[in-house]
Amino acid sequence: MVEYLFLSRNFEKDCLHIHKHMTSFSRNDRAWWILFPEGTDMEPHKVPISQQFQRDNNLPVLSKVLQPKSRGLHAMLKGLRVNSPNTVVYDYTFMYDPVPTKATTILFGQGPKQVHVHMRRVELGAVGHTEAEVKGWCNASFAEKDRQLTFLAENNKFDGTPLSCPLKWKDTLKVAAYVALFLSLDGVSLW
Repeated sequence: MVEYLFLSRNFEKDCLHIHKHMTSFSRNDRAWWILFPEGTDMEPHKVPISQQFQRDNNLPVLSKVLQPKSRGLHAMLKGLRVNSPNTVVYDYTFMYDPVPTKATTILFGQGPKQVHVHMRRVELGAVGHTEAEVKGWCNASFAEKDRQLTFLAENNKFDGTPLSCPLKWKDTLKVAAYVALFLSLDGVSLW
């Protein structure tokens, strides 16, 4: 089953909507949620805005990722803790090589030759319970993403033990179709 949580970008309204949605899942439901805490795509003109915010708030200045927004993540996790206390977070970092300029290039088989993926599994308790703890974890996670992407640019691999998982052509098309569907629902582009 695929669901999409539509938000109004008014946190007071959205918080109640998120809580109701997340608490509707039972302990036996197996589900995945995809959240992009940056709130938008990484476009060159958005980097200086994000960096100015980081400087103004005494945060590490990041160059490969935007400043994450953690309130939505906190609201989701707070709701999940009610009925799904064994939830874990999978923290992914992706880098496409080369970076496609449009989603349609992937659908026509002209996408990246490689997709670098860095993943780590994080126990829910390690993310934190309070909004401040989740924010601290999210900021640290994005600082690590920035470090990993810098390492990748310099060494053509993420820091850590690599695992190669070549995809067959039909698997690549399935992944591309799901990504295109998700992006069309969201109205944003990651490329």
